[in-house]
Amino acid sequence: MTAQRKITREVLENYLHCKTKAFLTLTGEFGIKKSDYEAWRLEEVTRKKDSVGDNFVAHYRDRKVEEDVLLTAPDMTNLADVILRARFENEQFSLSFDGLVKNERSATQSGNPTYVPVLFEEGKVRALQKTMLGLLALVVSEVQETQPTFGLVFHEDGRPTTVRFADSLKTLKTILTEIQGLCRGRNTPMLVLNDHCQVCEFRARCHAQALKEDNLSLLRGMNERQITRLHGQGIFTVNQLSYTFRARRRPKRAKKAVPVHHLPLRALALREKKYSYMVIPK
Repeated sequence: MTAQRKITREVLENYLHCKTKAFLTLTGEFGIKKSDYEAWRLEEVTRKKDSVGDNFVAHYRDRKVEEDVLLTAPDMTNLADVILRARFENEQFSLSFDGLVKNERSATQSGNPTYVPVLFEEGKVRALQKTMLGLLALVVSEVQETQPTFGLVFHEDGRPTTVRFADSLKTLKTILTEIQGLCRGRNTPMLVLNDHCQVCEFRARCHAQALKEDNLSLLRGMNERQITRLHGQGIFTVNQLSYTFRARRRPKRAKKAVPVHHLPLRALALREKKYSYMVIPK
C-alpha cells in the first residue's frame, strides 16, 4: 500500500459518495478510466464555476476582492474582504475553496474577523452540497479558531443561498473525524455498493471484491445502516441472509396483494439462481 496522502477536496467529495472511494483515493490507488458521463460532468462543473465566479465577484463589486490566496497562518487580518479561490495547507489538509467572504459581525477572541466559506453550485442546493459546505466551514475554522455557523452557496445569477450549520454541526464533526481516521489509516471502511458505482472509476474492483465476499450490498437497496444491523445479528453474506426468509400467509381480508421490498426473499432467489446479482457496468 502506498503512503497516505493529504485530505483534498476530491477526498471529501468522494467520501460523500462512497467511503471506500475516499479511502482508495487517500491510499493513492487508481481505478479504470472515468466513465464518459463522469468526464462530462467534471467538465461541466469547471465551466459553470467560471460563470458562478463572475457572479460572485459582481455581487461584492463594492468590496476588495483578492484571488488565489494561500491560507497557512492563523492571522488573516491582512487579507481582502472577499477571496476568490483559496487553498488551505497544513500537515493533514490540502483543500481548495471556491471563495471566502469576511463576516464583519463575527470575530475571534483576538478580535480578528472571521471568514465564511462559499460554494459554487448550479441548481438546487441539496443535502450533499450542504454537507460539503459544512465540511469546508469546519476546515477553515482550523485557521480562525472559531466555530462555523453558516456558509454561502452562489449560483450563476442572483443572490447567494445561506446554509446554516446549527442543527448539523455535530454530524459534520463526526464525518470529518471519520475522514481524518481514514487518512491516518486507522479505519478501513466497510465495502457498500451503491448507485454511484455506475460512474465510479473503482466500480470493477469493488464489484469483484463484493462477489468474492458475497457482500450484502450486492442486493440493490441494501444500505450501510441495514448491513450493520444484520452484522449485529451474525449475518454477513447474501447466502446467510437467504436462510432468514419465512413465507407468510396472505390475510384473508386483504383486497389485493401489496408488493413488498423483501431483501431476504431476494437473497433466497439469488441462492436458487432465480435472480441475478446487481449489475455494475464496465
